[in-house]
Amino acid sequence: MNSKSLLILLAVLFTVTTFGQTKVFQFNEIQCRNKQQKWDKPKKTEDRIVYISDDSIDLTLDIDYHLTIVTTTLLPDNGAIYLCKDGNQNQVTVTLVNDEKLFLYASNKRFQVNFNASGISLNTAFADTED
Repeated sequence: MNSKSLLILLAVLFTVTTFGQTKVFQFNEIQCRNKQQKWDKPKKTEDRIVYISDDSIDLTLDIDYHLTIVTTTLLPDNGAIYLCKDGNQNQVTVTLVNDEKLFLYASNKRFQVNFNASGISLNTAFADTED
């Protein structure tokens, strides 16, 4: 195997392992939209976790959301739009913005979740750092 083939193989393996990891974020504050479509004041909660894998999203807001991802659209800066189905096959849209916040849209419910600064994605642990 020549060095060019080896480099291509390593690049493919790195890509698969990077995108195949679960993202985990911590939060303790939730905002909801009111009937005038304005964000209410943030509501403090106990520490909670969001798990985002390649095929599912799990989090607790007003209820436990166990979502199956139907399609994913990647956005710049670690963002993504996930079109999902809940356990009753209702459509739910989850938008991840820059690994900093998450928006969840389910029927007439609208939530915004800001991740804690200490909440870190597992993907970050494998990122290269510059000195």
